Amino acid sequence: MNGLSTNRRCTTSAVCLHQEGQEFIFRYYSETTTQPEKVLTPAEARTLSDAGLRLAVVYQDRARGPVDFSRPDGLRDGQFASQLAREVGQPLSSTIFFAVDYDAAPADLVPIKAYFEGARDALGIAAVDGSTYSLGVYGSGLVCRELVEAGLVTHTWLAEATGWRESGTYQDWNVKQFVTHQPLCGLPSDGWERCVSRDADDSWSFSLGAAAGPKSPPDVNSLPVLRRDAEGSEVNRLQRLLNGWLARESAPLLIEDGDFGSRTERAVRAFQTSNVDNFGEPLRVDGIVGGVTWAALLRVAASQPDPVPHPLITIADGGPWWKAMPVESFGGSARARAALQAAVNEAVVGAGEVGGDNMGPYVDKYLNDIVEPPANWCAGFVCWCLKSSGPMPFQYTLGARSILSLAEQAGLTVFKDPIAMLPLPGDIVVWWRESLAGWKGHTGFVHHVDQGHLFTIEGNRTSRVEGFDYSLVGMATLLGFVRM
Repeated sequence: MNGLSTNRRCTTSAVCLHQEGQEFIFRYYSETTTQPEKVLTPAEARTLSDAGLRLAVVYQDRARGPVDFSRPDGLRDGQFASQLAREVGQPLSSTIFFAVDYDAAPADLVPIKAYFEGARDALGIAAVDGSTYSLGVYGSGLVCRELVEAGLVTHTWLAEATGWRESGTYQDWNVKQFVTHQPLCGLPSDGWERCVSRDADDSWSFSLGAAAGPKSPPDVNSLPVLRRDAEGSEVNRLQRLLNGWLARESAPLLIEDGDFGSRTERAVRAFQTSNVDNFGEPLRVDGIVGGVTWAALLRVAASQPDPVPHPLITIADGGPWWKAMPVESFGGSARARAALQAAVNEAVVGAGEVGGDNMGPYVDKYLNDIVEPPANWCAGFVCWCLKSSGPMPFQYTLGARSILSLAEQAGLTVFKDPIAMLPLPGDIVVWWRESLAGWKGHTGFVHHVDQGHLFTIEGNRTSRVEGFDYSLVGMATLLGFVRM
C-alpha cells in the first residue's frame, strides 16, 4: 500500500490524493502543538475517509530526547490520545502510534520503555467493553525492535532517517517512511513524506465508514439513578464517560471497576461543577447521577457543544476580562473583593517589571523594603493588594507558601479541594513549584470561577499583572486557597 504522512490539513486535497494513488494517510494527535493544521480534526477525518483514504495517526508532543519520556509522560499522553481518538471517531482496536522522533541511544531505552508502559496503561483504562486502542511506535530501527521484543507495541513505523540506529537493517516494520522532495495535491515539497506498507493489514489504519445520519437523543430516562455504593455495569459505563471527560481536563483517571466509591463520587461532583445541563443551566452538584447528569455526560462524550456559550467577564472596550471586576453574583466578601479590586487596578495600569527581570518601581513597592530587587514578587503583589485595600489579615510576606500557614495562624479559612468548596472572588490561591517537598511556590487572587474553570489574577508568572485560567480538576500543583 502507498501512502503519505503530513502535518498539514488535507481537507481540500483529499480527492486529489486518492486520485494520485494514495491509499492511506498518517495524521497527528497532539495536545501541546502550536501548529494549527497539525492535529487531525473530526471534520478532516470524515472528509479523508469519504474520499477513500484510510487513516492512521501518531501522537507527538515533542518526543525529541530522553527528557521527554517517562511513565507519567506516557500516562498523560495516552489519556490525551485516547480522548482525541474518541473525538475523531477512531474505532477501538485500531492503532495509535506514539513518536520517538530522534536517534535514541541504548541508554535511552529505559525511559522510552517506561513511557510506552504508561501509554499502554492509559489506553487500557480507556477501554470499552474490553476493547481498546493498540499501541504502535514511530522511530528508529533500534526503538522499533526493542519495543516489539518487550511486548509494548503491536505495530512499527520506521522513520525516514536511515542513519538512525538499526534503521538501515530493521526489516520487520509495518510502515516505512521516505524523504520526499516534490509537491503533491497542494502540499508543498517539505510538507509531506512518502510512506509504504507491506500489506493491507487494517489494524494499524482505519476508516470511518459511511457517514451517519442524524441520531436521536439517548433515552436517559431508561438509565438508572446512580449514587454512592452502587455497583454493576451501569457504573462501569458511568466511569468510562467520566474518564473521557477527565482525560480532556488532564485529570487522573478512574479505575473502571463498576464500584461507585469515593473517587467516582468526587469525579461526578467535579463534572457537575464544570458542566451545564441540556438547557444551559448549571448542574446540581450532589454526586448523584440522574437523567439530567446522564444527558450532560452523553452530550460531552459526543463532543457536542454546550447549549449556551460559557460566559466570561468582559469590559466595554473589548479589553481582557482581568481588567474588570466580576459581577456581584460571583460572590466574595467585601474584604476579599476590595483586595481583588486593587489587583484589577494594577492590571489596568499595566503594573509589572520595568528595566529587567524582577526589577522596576512596581516590583519595589511589592517587595515592601523586605529585600532588595531583583526578587520574586508574586507573594509581594498579593500582600500589597491586601495592605492597600484594608487591614492586613496576616503578616506581609514574600513567600508564597507561607501565606497558607500565616492565614491558618490568623484564623482564616484554608481549604484545598475546589470541588468541595468552590473558590470565590478575592480568595488567595497558592501552588507549589518544582517540588512538592521544596520551598518554592506561586500565588495569586481568584477572579472568578465559571463552568469548572478557575480564573485568576497573578503577578510574576509573566512580567506583568495578568489573568490566567485553569481547569478546577486539573491543577496538579495546587496547595490550597485562603478565604477572607
